[in-house]
Amino acid sequence: MADPLRYDPSYDFSDFQESNSDSPLPGVQVDTQLADISTAIADHRNAIMDVRRADGALANGSVGPDQLADSLVIGFTLRGAWDEDVDYSTGDGVSYGSALYKCREAHTSSSGHEPGVDTDLWEFLITLSTLSIDDESVTPDKLTSGDEAAFQAKIGTGAQLGALIDALTGKTTPVDADELGIADSAASYASKKLTFANLATWIGTKLGGLVAAATSKSTPVDADSLLLSDSAAGNATKKVTLTNFAVWASGKLGSWISGATAKTTPVSTDSLVISDSEASGVSKKLTFAYLKVWIGYAIGDMIAAQSAKSTPVNADSIAISDSADSDATKKVTLTNLWANFLKAKADALYLTGPANSLGRLKNNGSGTLTYESAEDDLGTISTTSGTGTKTLNVTLTGYRRLRIIINAHSQNGGTFTLSQNSQVILTATGAGDVFSGLIEIDLASGLAFFIGNKTAGSLAVTCGWQSGLSTASTSISFVLSDTGDGGSIKVYAI
Repeated sequence: MADPLRYDPSYDFSDFQESNSDSPLPGVQVDTQLADISTAIADHRNAIMDVRRADGALANGSVGPDQLADSLVIGFTLRGAWDEDVDYSTGDGVSYGSALYKCREAHTSSSGHEPGVDTDLWEFLITLSTLSIDDESVTPDKLTSGDEAAFQAKIGTGAQLGALIDALTGKTTPVDADELGIADSAASYASKKLTFANLATWIGTKLGGLVAAATSKSTPVDADSLLLSDSAAGNATKKVTLTNFAVWASGKLGSWISGATAKTTPVSTDSLVISDSEASGVSKKLTFAYLKVWIGYAIGDMIAAQSAKSTPVNADSIAISDSADSDATKKVTLTNLWANFLKAKADALYLTGPANSLGRLKNNGSGTLTYESAEDDLGTISTTSGTGTKTLNVTLTGYRRLRIIINAHSQNGGTFTLSQNSQVILTATGAGDVFSGLIEIDLASGLAFFIGNKTAGSLAVTCGWQSGLSTASTSISFVLSDTGDGGSIKVYAI
């Protein structure tokens, strides 16, 4: 900057006082002089701050080549690290160990005459391990100000700086607090430091940008690789193939599932993650509703593919859906299936028919079995004590057999008579207590048989039937005549 302003008084207050002893000093002139004094003080303060720090030491970067005395100039040509069988000239500089040396006398290097050993050939200059520069003291404007050639003669060229760095002790494992020197492009390339922690953040951001700008690959293969930070090797950057990543991801997925909160009662809208084999193994979700449908088909396919067993035994089992336990899948043995379910159903069907009647199970066409009687009740005729005649008309079309159940009381010589179309079928006479019987008639052949019973007395029973009675007959009449104590018949057709 320019030299600070010098304060020169522009008004003589002494002359004013001599001429105006009773008047105060003129305010305008006082203010002007005070302002000039303040400006001069500020200029001098700024000039001092250019070369002095707050702690009283010289300001960083305030000393350049022009300020160094000739006795302090170490100018030399840096030749890099010292080595044997090299021709060195007077003024050449080398690094050896952790120090810099200057060649005193031209010679060819050899073992036993290394810098630090042969002081006649080499002059010690500086130990690099203790070399330090104040923070932010080296900036581009300071490095290039003044006589650049003279400055470089004192501190060395860029190549020489590289050699100095090359001669430093290496550090194999930097930590976050370690620092690099950078030129800050956002601050006119001022020299600044950058910690490895901030460098890692910057690299992460840049890496994200590089990945985003990279060409996409729609179908990765097992041999493709991802970039990772290996926590087991000091977070060294390494690659991992998609094959190995898939193995890791599978293990992690298992751990995530194992550590997840369990749900005891899934619903149809819950989902599972699946690998879609029809879409190159892409991960997709599958609801429990569709899973249930698939399981149903899968079970059907599994059953169809099983070996058949022609003779199942009681210990064999079948799978059921337990409605009493939220439709949980369970097994039931054939023993329990029959004893605790089918038998009760069958018994209920068979017990539907009347006692002592014939019957059959019938499928209604929808898979439901019902009981159907094998005989039709055509009617009953009966008489009371004394003399009486009753008639029962029946139609025989479509039937094959008749069954007539007889119950009669005949006492004191009474007569019980059953006739069919004026032909006597059965007559019971004589003294007796109770008479009963069964007549079974085949309508096609006319054959008949009778089974009778009497409990006491000398009851005489005769039975006959009209031959040639056809199933095509539309109707016949049964006439019951009784001169005893009363009787009845019931007619069934089969």
